[in-house]
Amino acid sequence: MAEEESFHARLGRHGEGKAGMGNGVGAVTAHVRYRGVLYRLDLARCRRALVMRQVEGEVSSLDGLAKRARLSRSTASRFFAGRSLSLGATLRILAVLRLKFEDVVEAMEEP
Repeated sequence: MAEEESFHARLGRHGEGKAGMGNGVGAVTAHVRYRGVLYRLDLARCRRALVMRQVEGEVSSLDGLAKRARLSRSTASRFFAGRSLSLGATLRILAVLRLKFEDVVEAMEEP
């Protein structure tokens, strides 16, 4: 029960996990910056898209995604961990995942 409470304690008010809290495992969203603007990235949707691309045979693994996006595996891994990347790297990953930026990234108000 304490483990379940710990998991829920990492979730935000609306059930959004924040990457960087604890070990970041299972984070549902991440806060990232592009060109100095704060955004919320929907990591869960990106992970589901990766699984779909694997099921469809477009990529075989995270390594395959990285190669198709012309990025290092480390960069692809950082993306799915919710760490900030350059806008260009993010767009290349989203293109391989067949996702649109506006479908997975939402501008946020500064705290």
